[in-house]
Amino acid sequence: MPRVNVQLEILDRIVSARSDRGLAEAAVDGLREVSPGDHFSAILFNPATLVADVYFSHKGWLPSVNDFRMAASGKLIDHPLARKFLSRREPMALIRSREVSDREWHKSAIYNEVDRPLDVEDVATAYLFTASNRVLILTCGRSRRFLDREFSPLQAFHRVLNSLAPFHPLSRRLIGVQNIAPGAVVPMGKLADLTVREHEILHWVREGKRDLEIGIILGISPRTVHHHVASIYAKLGVETRTAAAVFQ
Repeated sequence: MPRVNVQLEILDRIVSARSDRGLAEAAVDGLREVSPGDHFSAILFNPATLVADVYFSHKGWLPSVNDFRMAASGKLIDHPLARKFLSRREPMALIRSREVSDREWHKSAIYNEVDRPLDVEDVATAYLFTASNRVLILTCGRSRRFLDREFSPLQAFHRVLNSLAPFHPLSRRLIGVQNIAPGAVVPMGKLADLTVREHEILHWVREGKRDLEIGIILGISPRTVHHHVASIYAKLGVETRTAAAVFQ
């Protein structure tokens, strides 16, 4: 297996990042060392609002920003990599030529409208989650095909990144926690003590939903929701729904 060399300074930036943006910027610098290429980008995508924020791009390459949004909203059916990720909804690392045939890829809008004009023939990409319920999309594109042996370093970096990222939730699915503005610091203090499920329920409490409604939305019993709400009260040190909803 090829060695994966990432500078200690980059790993330290990933570990100590206090925002999604800081994590994205450090992660794409790591990708540049692991997967040599011609173009790089880091995109933070919010699946709740279908908003994509580009935090880093090289040579004007903005892969998947609009197309990934359209794929998530069901309006685009020919973005093969976005479709694969959205169907599984879990962290993953992919190399286009290993997943999608040249014939299928060359028919896609993302290739003809974004990659082909810039002579990008193959892409390596990694998807992971942040605790603010956004997807971090790291992409490396180049004019020549990635070799099979280059997939192992990408996978290894992806595993390391997932283990080091301070905001990576325990859940391996898209969760409904409250939206956090781009670049904002992830909630600390008492809010940081909540579990992924408790953040999910707190979001719906803030939306004014009752236990029965939350249970229907999440597919759990109202009694289970009630127990989670009680745990949220205890962790935040509040006694009412209103106090929990406005807790900062």
